[in-house]
Amino acid sequence: MSNGIGDWIHPVVNDSIGDWIHPVVNDSIGDWIHPVADTVSSVASHLVFVWRPSGYELREREGEPPALGEEVEEDGARMEVVKVAASPLPDDDRRAAYLMPV
Repeated sequence: MSNGIGDWIHPVVNDSIGDWIHPVVNDSIGDWIHPVADTVSSVASHLVFVWRPSGYELREREGEPPALGEEVEEDGARMEVVKVAASPLPDDDRRAAYLMPV
């Protein structure tokens, strides 16, 4: 029967840290430590703010954002990237591209 965290920590203080950690943790520690590249999706996404007469429309796109000054196509119209910045959404690490019609 499991009693919680006490089952994972050895009750007696010994000379080595390995004696403090449950053997299952010691044996599998390499299984859950991975390089950052293994844990991050290989296909990044970004946000796009598309200018409209009524205001900007927020959209999500796959891949890296286009570069400042680059021309892209949205809804059949040519648009220019006028700004690339951090996402304004909370806790969102993606970049955002702001598009204006050409």
